[in-house]
Amino acid sequence: MDKHLFQRPSFNDPFPKVEEYYNRSLQLQNMGAEIKFVADNLLTITVSHPNELHKGGMGVESVNGAVISYLFDLALGLTAYLIRDPKIQTSVTARLKIRFKKPLITKRIIVYAKVNQTKKNLIDSDVWVFEQNNQIAASANGILMTKTETKS
Repeated sequence: MDKHLFQRPSFNDPFPKVEEYYNRSLQLQNMGAEIKFVADNLLTITVSHPNELHKGGMGVESVNGAVISYLFDLALGLTAYLIRDPKIQTSVTARLKIRFKKPLITKRIIVYAKVNQTKKNLIDSDVWVFEQNNQIAASANGILMTKTETKS
C-alpha cells in the first residue's frame, strides 16, 4: 500500500477518519494494533492477538517492555486528537514517564489513554495497560508539545 494514498487527518477531523488513517498504517498493521476513540476524552489501542514478537526475553510469556513503551508513546501522541483544536499542526512527545508494576501476561493487550489537562502548547495525559485480571500492569504519564499555526 502506498503510504501517500491519503492525507494525515487534521487535529479536528472526526474520530472515524483519524481511526481509519492510523489503523491502515503499516506500523499499526505490523504491530497488530488498532486504535479506537471511545469517548471525547478516552482512546484505546488494542492488540487482539499478541504473538511471539510481542513477548519479552526468550521463553517468557509476558509482553516486552519495549512493546508496552511503543504503545504508550503511540497512545500519548494520539491524545492530541482528543483536544480537537484545528490550530494544532503537529505534536511530539516531550516527556514519557513509564512505571512497570508487574509483568503483563495477557491474551489481548488494551492500552487506555486520557487527557488530564492542557496548558498553552502542552498536553498532559495518562496511559494504562491492564493485566487479564484487571490489575494495572504498567502506567505512564506524558507531556506532548504541540505546534500551532501562527498568523502572520
